Amino acid sequence: MHKKRIISSVIISALLIVLAAMFVVASESPAGRAEYLVPRITCGACVQVITADLEKLAGVSKVEVDVATTTVKVAFDEKRTDAGEIALALNQSGYPGSIVALNGRTAPGAVAAKKAGGCGCCDPTTR
Repeated sequence: MHKKRIISSVIISALLIVLAAMFVVASESPAGRAEYLVPRITCGACVQVITADLEKLAGVSKVEVDVATTTVKVAFDEKRTDAGEIALALNQSGYPGSIVALNGRTAPGAVAAKKAGGCGCCDPTTR
């Protein structure tokens, strides 16, 4: 009976240590959030291209593309990439955009979305 109690205590302690380590690792990864206005987003194919291209970037953990508002929201690790690199990747994908918010703060001069011309995936001059 005494051995079972010791083994249980060791297992519980090990689990607590693992949980604590996971919390420390998670808190050490700076979570950046950026939102971009990308007027050329017009369809589901745009969403697929943008999502695939941005997910290739080191440190990008989540990409949300909204066709209705022509916005792209990206969550990323600030130690591995930054908002400028993400904007450059958008541009190289044929979807130039401007940053409207960074880490929850609205960028100076940010404007509402406006549709502009054809989309980046359907216009062969942008790919």
